[in-house]
Amino acid sequence: MLEKLDRYFSHNRGIFNILYSAAFIFLIGLADYVTGREVVLSVFYAVPLVFIAWYSRFTTALVMAILTAIIWFLANYLDGTAYPHWAIPYWNSLVRLSFQLMLIFLTTKLKNALQFEKSLARVDSLTRLANGRGFQELAMLELQRSSRAGRPFTVAYVDLDNFKYINDTFGHDKGDALLIEVATIFRKSLRTIDQAARLGGDEFALLMPETDLDAAKVVITKVREALQTAMQQKQWPVTASIGVLTFDVPPASVNAMIKMVDDLMYTVKKSGKNNATFHSYRPSVVAV
Repeated sequence: MLEKLDRYFSHNRGIFNILYSAAFIFLIGLADYVTGREVVLSVFYAVPLVFIAWYSRFTTALVMAILTAIIWFLANYLDGTAYPHWAIPYWNSLVRLSFQLMLIFLTTKLKNALQFEKSLARVDSLTRLANGRGFQELAMLELQRSSRAGRPFTVAYVDLDNFKYINDTFGHDKGDALLIEVATIFRKSLRTIDQAARLGGDEFALLMPETDLDAAKVVITKVREALQTAMQQKQWPVTASIGVLTFDVPPASVNAMIKMVDDLMYTVKKSGKNNATFHSYRPSVVAV
């Protein structure tokens, strides 16, 4: 239930979250005025502030904090309470506003920290590409989008040939440098809509939305040429075996998709390495 609400508010248009928060503030202010000073409702003012700080920008939460302070002030001012000094209600409002500002600041900091930790869990620490978990989520979104739009997409599975030789001969530092170089090549060679991920070791996956078989051949050819040029310049005896599968119809699951593309990559490995094979799924794999 809570996850559904979080997804709803996270994907909701910002103006609606602002309206929800403002309405809640006004209702609390009205209840505060009706019940008078005998019933304390101050804690409830924090609820819409935490909500808007979590699901909106800090500046929006700041405006809401000021609105809350005004509503809170009016609810206490209009109940006719007499103060021994005219400045007391204004001082109280200033203290409340300070507390509210601190609350939205801490909420924003917590949200940003959690989002950062969440992003780290989906990013490979060495190459800064998506990791296996991140790729799973990206691929799932693409499966859903492709199913709705009826548009093809392509996935490539890339395995580096002779990578173990680099590690064994020159050490893991050189191997890490090679992986970082490969990740850089993917970023430069792929289109802005494409995604690259390191699935583990020297294995990578490329996700290409809105890409049919012909377009995939153009992209992968560019990637292979860039890899070959970089490896020759650095005198690394490394090539790539690539299995490429275009899905005209979405597969049953992300795991099924990865297995099919992985199997294609291994056919390249077994046939001599340093090549790419291109197939289509309609819904079975048919060689072209």
